[in-house]
Amino acid sequence: MSAVLLAVLRPEPSDVPDFYSWYEAEHVTGRLGVPGFTDAHRYRTEDDPDRGILVYELDDLDVLTTPKYKELQAATAEATQTRMGGLRQFVRVTGEVVQEHGEAAGPAPLLFVVAFTTPAEDMAELDAWYESEHVPGLLKADAWLGVRLIDVSDSNTGWTRVALHRLADESALSSPERKAAVDTPGRERLAEKAWFNESTRFVAGGVPRFDDAREALHG
Repeated sequence: MSAVLLAVLRPEPSDVPDFYSWYEAEHVTGRLGVPGFTDAHRYRTEDDPDRGILVYELDDLDVLTTPKYKELQAATAEATQTRMGGLRQFVRVTGEVVQEHGEAAGPAPLLFVVAFTTPAEDMAELDAWYESEHVPGLLKADAWLGVRLIDVSDSNTGWTRVALHRLADESALSSPERKAAVDTPGRERLAEKAWFNESTRFVAGGVPRFDDAREALHG
């Protein structure tokens, strides 16, 4: 089953250019050289342009336990710890893709991330709402390109489900189709639960510079 490694990074303002230059040139490039890391896409959040989001595409979660990946971690541990230790915010999430709808993978002009701390007893209800009501409604909007739902297996947060929405532009977020997709019986039931109303959300635009670096690496 395909998987995702998601990172949310927020350097100190004075370190932003230097940090992302290092991150793209060394950290990301090194991981894309590991078999099973198939791609990576970087975004910048709209509410705070210093905050970056990185989405790594993985063949499966076993990639993260391979000797090649462990060797890379060991070889870069000192530099990584120094750089990451200076971040104002660092979130790391790994998980399997349990739902994929529309044009769900690949870079997007705009990424909408929704993270839930869903208890185990409510997982099936959230998943069913996404699959049967919410996502079909969202995809009626021309600018809503695709959706993936991630079953979080490991994170330094309490998140257990993360939805990655690929958007063509911001019109998707204010579209009548989105309004209808959140006005459903399933959502009314979920809205009675505290965790559902406490989701974490990011809207982030794609960073072309990283795509250029990725193309140079893979040809």
